[in-house]
Amino acid sequence: MKLSKELYAIASSIAHETDGFFDTKGPGAGNLSTNQFIDLVRSRAEQAFGEDYSEQKICGDN
Repeated sequence: MKLSKELYAIASSIAHETDGFFDTKGPGAGNLSTNQFIDLVRSRAEQAFGEDYSEQKICGDN
């Protein structure tokens, strides 16, 4: 499976495992929830891929 598809599967799995993930939370609580989600995606992706790709440049300075 391509890494992008595997990353999507990881993120989707986390979203569906998380109670209230799709609920609107508003400022503050929403930011906290987003940060927790991203941290968990990064952690699981790094475990799955054996490397942290989260801050890789993909095109020039991007």
